[in-house]
Amino acid sequence: MIINQKTLLILFFAAAFINPGAVSAQEANHCIAQKSPLKMSIEAGQVVYSGLCISCHLADGAGSSNKNPSLVKTRSVLGNKRDLIECIIKGNYQHAEIEAQKFQNTMPPHPELTDTEIANVLTYVRRSFGNKASAIKPSEVKTVRAEIKM
Repeated sequence: MIINQKTLLILFFAAAFINPGAVSAQEANHCIAQKSPLKMSIEAGQVVYSGLCISCHLADGAGSSNKNPSLVKTRSVLGNKRDLIECIIKGNYQHAEIEAQKFQNTMPPHPELTDTEIANVLTYVRRSFGNKASAIKPSEVKTVRAEIKM
């Protein structure tokens, strides 16, 4: 039998009304899968990635040989957060050389993305494709964006 969240809440309140104190909120919610903030950020980032990044960096993050860099276990993805954030906001109009490989395409800027969208997409990239780097917070993006405007 599948119980959805609405049914669970109805049962919880009915039980609490009939026998107050018999069912705690924690017991009522034990069946509801709670998503961690990290998981929600990664899922939201995957949506941004699918809309903006996938055409160049591909679904597996491998990029295109000599055209667009790989996002798989590279220093540019796993390293300095500030550089990565700045690349999303300002783009990169130079033909980038990353880890001794030169790429023909340039990175377009995406200043239209919110701080949260940038944090989410970068967290997705830093935690996907075999990457195991730390998350990026919207506050970190906000700081970099403010420094860029100076």
